[in-house]
Amino acid sequence: MFRKLPIVIILFLHQAFLLANETVEQLQNRTLVIILEAPQKSQLNKLKPDEQVSYNKAIEGYNRKIREVGDKFWELNSKKEFKTWDEVNVLIKSKAQGYLILYAGNYSVDPRMNDFMSQKGLDFSPEIFMASDKRDYRQFYTAFNLAYLESFKKGESIISRTVTNLWPLKEDMIFACQYIQSILFETKRTNMKMTVESIASSHNEQLADWVLLLKRDLLSDRVIDEKFYPYKLEIVSHDSLLAKIFDKQKVIYVEVVPQMVGTGEAYRLGYEHVLVNANTGMIVGYVPVSAGVLHATAGHGYHHKYISAGIFQQYLQKEFPVSSPKESRE
Repeated sequence: MFRKLPIVIILFLHQAFLLANETVEQLQNRTLVIILEAPQKSQLNKLKPDEQVSYNKAIEGYNRKIREVGDKFWELNSKKEFKTWDEVNVLIKSKAQGYLILYAGNYSVDPRMNDFMSQKGLDFSPEIFMASDKRDYRQFYTAFNLAYLESFKKGESIISRTVTNLWPLKEDMIFACQYIQSILFETKRTNMKMTVESIASSHNEQLADWVLLLKRDLLSDRVIDEKFYPYKLEIVSHDSLLAKIFDKQKVIYVEVVPQMVGTGEAYRLGYEHVLVNANTGMIVGYVPVSAGVLHATAGHGYHHKYISAGIFQQYLQKEFPVSSPKESRE
């Protein structure tokens, strides 16, 4: 089973934002609990012995990475703890106050299949990493959620961020932390509720001064050169990109992430592009899902699935269009 989408992200997950009556300063005074994964009996029962070994190794890897990323990249809260869901349940039963939780969850592409947090823990299968590489999201996708401990079971979250991989990798964790904090820090700085669009527009000029890194696997078949982008760029491998991001080098990276938009029969999968300054964690560019593409392709927004010349040019725009040129890669 899959969890129900937090109620603040029904239409546009990237714009999810709920501060209730608290300011960002008050959020900062809370203790952040970052959720660790633990083997789930429901998962183990579905796996063969060798697959159970893989599952346990995946959990060990996830917990090691989320600890590294949480310690290094989460700056909003000075007080941080790492707990499993069982340990969080103890806090909930004791009606503990003053906590935030940051956790990853899986969500069905069919909203009728979500079941309001009845399952905790990420779904695992032997094919999950291969499925992540395809980025098709035929069954479900994954998002990181920041929520109040006392109200997240109601389906509420403060901010939610979809990520590329179904089983989150280190780059997904870094991106989610930087994205969420970028919105909160900018909200605090401006004293206004900031969205990804407004932040990208405010900081888009940084593209002129920083090297833009493009992951080779995300490029379409069309060659991108200086006639499409006037500033410095490098095409790099996955490992090289991750190393530069983790070291907080003075570069900008691009995440192409799934996005579910619309309601009812118009509920569709698309892809949005988010550009982030790896050194500062600030959002500096954004290309939204194209609603026109979604309807024209029966629900599959493949025209945004890769970085093409058409979308590439939009990285430099402060106004965000609702459509984009066709790509050659499907």
